[in-house]
Amino acid sequence: MVDCSDVVNTLFTLVASVRFFISPLLFVLGIGANIMVFYLFLTNKPLTRYNLYPIALSIFESIVLLLNAFIDDFLGRGLYYFSNGNVRIKVDTASLSACQFFEFAESWSSFVAAYIMLAFGIDRVLSIGLPHRFQRDRHICSTMLLYLGIMVVGAALSAPIAAGSELKYENQATMKVWFPGAAKRIEYYTKVNVTVITFLIPTFLLVTINCIIIGQMLIRKTTHPTVNDPSESRTEMRRVITYLLISFVSFACTLPLTVTICVRAGHDFTTPRCEFSIVAELSRLFNSTKDIQYACHGYTYIFFFKFFRNRLKQMCSRMRENCCCGVERVLTKRSPNPKIAQVTHISTK
Repeated sequence: MVDCSDVVNTLFTLVASVRFFISPLLFVLGIGANIMVFYLFLTNKPLTRYNLYPIALSIFESIVLLLNAFIDDFLGRGLYYFSNGNVRIKVDTASLSACQFFEFAESWSSFVAAYIMLAFGIDRVLSIGLPHRFQRDRHICSTMLLYLGIMVVGAALSAPIAAGSELKYENQATMKVWFPGAAKRIEYYTKVNVTVITFLIPTFLLVTINCIIIGQMLIRKTTHPTVNDPSESRTEMRRVITYLLISFVSFACTLPLTVTICVRAGHDFTTPRCEFSIVAELSRLFNSTKDIQYACHGYTYIFFFKFFRNRLKQMCSRMRENCCCGVERVLTKRSPNPKIAQVTHISTK
């Protein structure tokens, strides 16, 4: 029979390994992809509603990767474990204000990113169902107002969690964010509700909405096969597949976290210590692995958007040319007296 302490220690080591090796990799890959998405969609003319959604997602997903994957997981926890406690950069424990700010920023940015994806799914349903009223170049201002509304709601939802967080010294003379006093379980239940609203509900709805979109596309192709331009229909289908894939990835990454947090919220003083410790370590593990979705979303566009691939190739070509020209200029400057040799072709005839 496997000892409970061995299972907990294995999970603890796994969590630390993910935070030290995987989290910084997710940060680098995700930030690079999001910068690429932001630039290519922003400079793709004309600017449409379809361009606004990836642009907004790239911004808020980058914030999540910075705060959670890099600052919290890697700097604050991964380095601490693999340096045997010698190195730990916990910027969110520098002060109570820093603690509350980072708690608010992580929750808020995750909420905004999730519901922007949901809004895009609803936009796709309306665009396919009412193509004349929801053309690509219409309702851009309304979309921006929708972003603002999502940001305000996310801030209102995240503020109580941030306001209730405090600092606590642990046995190892380190600090962490916690929810103190007799209200600890009430605050944790609040965090469970925020987690369900932020992660589970929008991703599940997005999967449902995109399935509806697939049904709409198939019905329209069957009932009106000659109405639309075939190339436009293929482009529309690629858009649907892209965001369907993104939604499934988000759902797969956030479902384990939501389940473990809900299970952990149901624990009390009667819960066996072994079960409590295992669920706690699993929730920490899934909290780190959920960032996979933010790192891989940007690369999805490469496979389904031809303009994205073409623009990316052009950008890489320009960067390579600039790099080569820069190297040539440096080599020319380093050569003190360059000799010009005339090469004469001598015919053997």
